[in-house]
Amino acid sequence: LRSSCWLTPPIDLMGSVAYEPLRARSAIGRQRLYYKAACVLLSLLMFGQRPSLHRFGLTLQASHDSLCFSLPSVDRRIPYLRTMAAALGKPLNDLQSAQEEAASRSASVIDSALIEALYRNPDYGGLVVLRGAVGTSTIAQLRQAASQWQEQGHLRSDGQESVGRFDLTCMLDAADARAASSPGMTYGTAFLAGVCAELNKHRSSSDPLLEPGPVQLACYAGDGAHYAVHRDHSDFGILPFIGDGLPADPVERLVARRRVSAILYLQDAWEAEWGGAFRAHSGTVFEVMEKQARGGARLDCVDVLPEAGTLVMFRSKDLAHEVLPTKHHRFAMTMWCLEAART
Repeated sequence: LRSSCWLTPPIDLMGSVAYEPLRARSAIGRQRLYYKAACVLLSLLMFGQRPSLHRFGLTLQASHDSLCFSLPSVDRRIPYLRTMAAALGKPLNDLQSAQEEAASRSASVIDSALIEALYRNPDYGGLVVLRGAVGTSTIAQLRQAASQWQEQGHLRSDGQESVGRFDLTCMLDAADARAASSPGMTYGTAFLAGVCAELNKHRSSSDPLLEPGPVQLACYAGDGAHYAVHRDHSDFGILPFIGDGLPADPVERLVARRRVSAILYLQDAWEAEWGGAFRAHSGTVFEVMEKQARGGARLDCVDVLPEAGTLVMFRSKDLAHEVLPTKHHRFAMTMWCLEAART
């Protein structure tokens, strides 16, 4: 590739982008972010890393004097979408390094702009999507650990097939990950707990004070496995002015305290034809179910593919969502950030 070639996008990054070469005499100061991205891609190509670029959905075409690449299309209606700078993750060789790497990365992905979108955007429950929140090398280790947990029989159905849920799950926390001597699971639980802590760090006085809840590891094993439309929160019919406003059952109390859902996807790569998208709906669960029952009714929704290292967050009370039928193994770790216990 000639050193005199620079890259700049001819259209909006949010769409399908075709990058074309421009000479150095162009306005280099314009769109600095795109030039930085181009330099990274050029470096990866020069060092023979074309396969790793495919993990990000990038398509490359190169000739002797030019390079063109395209980014996958994303839904412009997602209220807050950001692609994170690539994380040069170190191998997770032990539990201590896994915790330290997780704490560092979680601190880098949360800021005040994200908090503003999460808590105050009325659309889609404040849906926030961070692509590349965790680097691909680290995600590969998490995926390997998740597969091992499945092979060891930790993931099971929780018997909710009658209400449209067909994943295999288990609940775990930091102690479980340490007991299993699993750096991958330790990173995952620590990262999500760190996200919860960062939400508190950047919150305003009107935002809820949170505490990390247990983590769910889930696998959709293909063959059309899905999860029908639902919300992550329920008050179970308890009126807020009766007692502490929470159910007596311990499990129901945790569900009633959910305020923010955080989902980290563990795939090495994901193709759109495999299905399995996270679908966020505008409207209540009952409104969505009524439209689905009528058939042919237009749904106001956005889809997020479960791509490697993507972090999805939303207000647990406010978003009706579902997992579309999947044709491929699909792993995710979810933490529900709970409203801090009342004293």
